[in-house]
Amino acid sequence: MKETILILASFLMVACGGSGSTDENNATNNDSSEDVNMTQGERYTVSKGNKLIKTSDNAIVRILHHDKAKTSTVILLEGDATILQKP
Repeated sequence: MKETILILASFLMVACGGSGSTDENNATNNDSSEDVNMTQGERYTVSKGNKLIKTSDNAIVRILHHDKAKTSTVILLEGDATILQKP
């Protein structure tokens, strides 16, 4: 539960706000260390250490997380956002 709160708090502090594809993008297992520019409606898997940065004032992001899970799923609903890879 503590880890869930920390992850959600991290996303909220950084994101400040918040096409239905079935493919899931994995931001943490990408071989490159490049940032991931999110696409509306796409699902992205993130883990502790990744940062979500809104790049437009109207960005709205949905965060899905289950207790004791090591990852969360984020979906860009509106606007623009970027996932910064953990080093």
